[in-house]
Amino acid sequence: MTGCSKTVDNYMMFMGAEGIYTNVIKYDSREDCQVCIGMKPKKISFGASKTLAELIEFFKKDFEIKYSNPSISSDNQGAIYLSNPAFASMYEDKLKATLEEVRSKEGTPGLEIRVQDPDRPFAERYIIELQ
Repeated sequence: MTGCSKTVDNYMMFMGAEGIYTNVIKYDSREDCQVCIGMKPKKISFGASKTLAELIEFFKKDFEIKYSNPSISSDNQGAIYLSNPAFASMYEDKLKATLEEVRSKEGTPGLEIRVQDPDRPFAERYIIELQ
């Protein structure tokens, strides 16, 4: 529920000098809750021959998603693309890579990514189904 860690999936409260309190009750998610929806990966079909730059443009222009400046990472590769101007030049060569090339570096049959945007409070997960 906090969005701060994969393992902290319920409740955590930091009280400054007083300490940290965690609750052990497992909260149920609701299908209409924006926070709960953000935790479950969303599936997107995309062409395997499309480039990472095209995927980023899709994330910026899609009516339902509409990111302003997305950064992309994965569990296996870490940062795939960082949009921060201080780091963007380090990742420019990856923008030309096809999604199939990015997936092959994952070592998994699919491509599961996390997308972080400065306008959103936490990263959202996507499963890219390559066609």
